[in-house]
Amino acid sequence: MGRNSKARRDARKRKQARQEGSARRSGGSPSEAGEAFTVDPVAFADLRVVAHVRALGTRGSDEDARRRAASLSREVPVWALGQAVTELLDRVLAPALSGGWRPAELAEAVDRVIGEGSRAVLAGLILAARRADARGSAVRDDEIAGLGPPRQLALGDQADLALALRMASLFAALPRADVPVSGQASSTASAPTGSRASAKLAQVRALLAKAEATIYPDEAEALSAKAQELISKHSLEELLDQPDGSAVGGATTYRRIWLDAPYIDAKASLVDEVAAANRCRSVHAAQLGFCTVVGRPFDLDAVELMVTSLLAQAQRAMLAHGSRTDLVGRSRTRSFRQSFLLSFAMHIGQRLRGVADESVAAAPSLLPVLRDREAEVDELTAAMFPNLVEKTTSITNHEGWAGGRAAAELAQLNLLDEVRA
Repeated sequence: MGRNSKARRDARKRKQARQEGSARRSGGSPSEAGEAFTVDPVAFADLRVVAHVRALGTRGSDEDARRRAASLSREVPVWALGQAVTELLDRVLAPALSGGWRPAELAEAVDRVIGEGSRAVLAGLILAARRADARGSAVRDDEIAGLGPPRQLALGDQADLALALRMASLFAALPRADVPVSGQASSTASAPTGSRASAKLAQVRALLAKAEATIYPDEAEALSAKAQELISKHSLEELLDQPDGSAVGGATTYRRIWLDAPYIDAKASLVDEVAAANRCRSVHAAQLGFCTVVGRPFDLDAVELMVTSLLAQAQRAMLAHGSRTDLVGRSRTRSFRQSFLLSFAMHIGQRLRGVADESVAAAPSLLPVLRDREAEVDELTAAMFPNLVEKTTSITNHEGWAGGRAAAELAQLNLLDEVRA
């Protein structure tokens, strides 16, 4: 008799467990599953969605995202899943919009990390985030319109759900500037067209175009050095016009410079060296492949021009060395090129700083103002990146290091006559 009672109790427990599982799969209310089921379906869905988004990360593929979307569809009722994903997208996108990410920059990030073709979905998400922001968003209609007609995600569709997971993982990973886009900093600031700064940048652009076109490395180096000299002299001329530094060249701001794979760490080192030569600071977002450069608008324009040109020159010099193998035939091309670019960045940075220092030495009275500018740049950098961590990159190929050094130091700094626009 005792054995029969135990069997009946076990049968009742199994039946109750089946009812609870059925209620979870169908999205039934707690009362339909009995008192044992007390978890809110949306809260449970949110936990599962967040777990999958974290596991996916920014490096997750579309195939991985589709597998996770299918898994979520089995784990959670469709209505609860849609609500949880929508709320998560709002939570991760709103801070990016208020923390300095313009729609065009978000579109660039989506194109690079997820792939092209999703700008319409991004436009729909930004519009929804702006409507949900009770404080009002600084994002203007014309910026959203630049992304194209908005499209709403259909979260019941596996492909759209997978895209939503990838976007959520990207938005959550974006480093945010802890300053409002409507405040002192703006990633879109630039030298006004028709201004003296704009004319000087045109001269710099002409010099760098010549440097990229020439087949002679020594001439390319001299032209790049001349471009840096023009940049440094213009910055100092602005300060001489107003020695107190007030309203000269615009307020300290920032610019994001995207880098193409491979060898992103080495390319980021070049951005850092060029930024330092122009009294700016660069912070590398390694996961996403871009650098945030902090400085005055003219200096940021100059850094962007110099980086673009020097990367082209370094790439040409690097490829001229061809592929590399070790004594037993194993490929050493990747380590050679990584070391080549790191060496090029370090040594070209030394040369550019030397040119900039010569210009400063000719105007010693401006040193206090320059120190104030550097303090402003450091202050904004600290505000934007309170948890900044220094990173070092090791050299693993001495041949590549020597090749990069030679490419950066081949020319003497015999400056050419000034090229006029």
